[in-house]
Amino acid sequence: MEETGEFVDTQALTPEGTFMRYDGEGRPPVTDGPFAETKDLIAGWYIIDVESWDRAVEVAG
Repeated sequence: MEETGEFVDTQALTPEGTFMRYDGEGRPPVTDGPFAETKDLIAGWYIIDVESWDRAVEVAG
């Protein structure tokens, strides 16, 4: 994508393996694992500049 000029930017929101949890009560939260307990988690972004919606779907797929 860099060769075609479609790549714009990509960035992680935190370094790989970095996380922090806080429950606001001064005690460690209890979870089932090291991952966020949600199906929706934004860990970074990927920006592209393409000619069409179909091309964006192709790149994402």
